[in-house]
Amino acid sequence: MTITYALAIAMLSAIGGWSGAFLSGYLKRKGENLATKEDVGEITKKVEGIRADFVRDAQSRAHEQNVFIESFKAHQNLRTLAGPERLRASQEAFALWRALFDADIADFAVMDECNDWWRKNCLYLDAPARQAFIEGVAAWHGRAILMSPANRDPANHEPLTRLMATFMATPDAIMKGAGLPPLAEQEKIASAALSENDR
Repeated sequence: MTITYALAIAMLSAIGGWSGAFLSGYLKRKGENLATKEDVGEITKKVEGIRADFVRDAQSRAHEQNVFIESFKAHQNLRTLAGPERLRASQEAFALWRALFDADIADFAVMDECNDWWRKNCLYLDAPARQAFIEGVAAWHGRAILMSPANRDPANHEPLTRLMATFMATPDAIMKGAGLPPLAEQEKIASAALSENDR
């Protein structure tokens, strides 16, 4: 019995060892598969989260682009509808600037005419032209005050130069706002010379 008993123990040990090794390998493999499954699940969740963020961002950008395009279309439609009025207003603003340019320093009637026109038409000019027109009128007024007999002073030369530069910038801004090319330098010189000859 000892041999049988020893063989049985050896056999049971071999079967137990083999079963233990198999069971250990099986459980180890199952654990790895379970860990992989959990990792894949976590990775899938992250990928889906990134995909959802990307889709949300793409939709947001598409919405912003659509809003921009619609705004641009509306702006272009308004420009097209208001085009003749804008051109008329630009021409009138230029004509008033030219009337100021030609006006006598003591003649404030033209400035009053500019202010009256401004109240009725300023919205037809684009923002830079509006700004340039009102600054040009103000510069002419300031220049008229500084050149009046009561205020004549050599110290006023620099402010007068700045005011004249502001005033002379007005027509280019008006023309640019109307979509016209600015006055060429020769046209400005000829215009100034004609005005000097008229006085």
